[in-house]
Parts: sequence; C-alpha cells; structure tokens
Amino acid sequence: GAPSAGTVTCTKTIGIVDLGVQVTDFNVTLPSPYPAGLTTFVATATVSEDGSQGTDPVGNNVAVVTRNVVAAPVFALAKTDDGNAAAPGKTLVYTLSYSVGGNQDAKGVGLTDTVPTGATFVSAQSSPGWRCSNGAPAGTACSLSLGALAVGSSGSANFALALTATVPTGTLTNTALISVSGKLKLAHRTSLTLASTSSRDLGARS
Repeated sequence: GAPSAGTVTCTKTIGIVDLGVQVTDFNVTLPSPYPAGLTTFVATATVSEDGSQGTDPVGNNVAVVTRNVVAAPVFALAKTDDGNAAAPGKTLVYTLSYSVGGNQDAKGVGLTDTVPTGATFVSAQSSPGWRCSNGAPAGTACSLSLGALAVGSSGSANFALALTATVPTGTLTNTALISVSGKLKLAHRTSLTLASTSSRDLGARS
C-alpha cells in the first residue's frame, strides 16, 4: 500500500540474530502503468544494530539490486480529412486522433506534420499550439506538443492546409507522426512510433 512513485523506506525489527545466514523476505509489486520515463527499478537493503555489541567492522551492510523494467507506452494515430473538395484554392482540415495504451505513461509527447507539396499551413483552422507560421510552405515540419499522457488517454488535433494554384494533379499525400522525447528514446523503438498517412485525389482544374 506504499506510494507507487519516488523512494519508499520500510523497516523491520528482527531482534536477536544467531550466527550464520538469516533470511527475511521483502516483496514489492511494480505499479501498472509504470511512471513515465523510468526504465529501471532499484531496491536497496540495509542491516543495522543498536551498537550494544560494539562497532560492526564489516562494510557489507548494504545490498543493492537494479532491474531493468520491461514497460513502454503504445501509441495509436489515425488521420482523416474533412471530406471537402481537394482542388486549388481550397482548404483541407485534417483531424489527427491519438491514444495511449501499453503499460507505461508517457511524457514529452508530440505530433509532427509536414506540409506537402502544393500546400501551405493554415493556422486559423488548425488547433492552437502548432509551431508553424501561417502560410508555411511545402516541406515545413510543423510540431504540436501534447506533454504528458497517461495510459488510457486520448485526444485529437486539427491540421489545416490551403492548396495552392500550383498543386500538382493526382494524389495529395500528407503524413503525421507521433513521438516521445525525454528519457524514453523512441528513435530506437520504432514499434512505439506510428505514422498515419492520408491521401486525396485532387479535383480537376478550371
């Protein structure tokens, strides 16, 4: 019943100990979901006495066990557009829907969306917080910080694009990415970084 985060100290009185090895158990259960950013669990045990027998001459009264924790957030990302006609001069609004599963909370979560060829970023119809200037041209990587997300949380953000007069005919493809920074280095965990791509056929030019 002790707290699930931080350092917790527990004590047990043993009393008189006979010569030889004595064993006592100390069991812990790791919280699920595990706190964000942590990759190890450290358990430290210390034995001490009341000093009535003099000073303990042996410097082996502390034992430390460190274990790697197998825990990670699992993200899902879906991307849909508003269904408006995709033609030069039109504005498309994409909805990026995300959720967090797995057995560990996440921190430093963010979305990244790159403006595709033939489009510019529209801040007025996008969700607040995108790090992207209004009218940012094709090739601009726009980012939105989501901060800390607990397992089971979900949400969505809008990303709007204005199609330019020079947008190429054919298919407009736009890709979004969700990622985590900080202690969890998702660049090495590709299964935890999911890309969602949306394609639209472009309408005929007048």
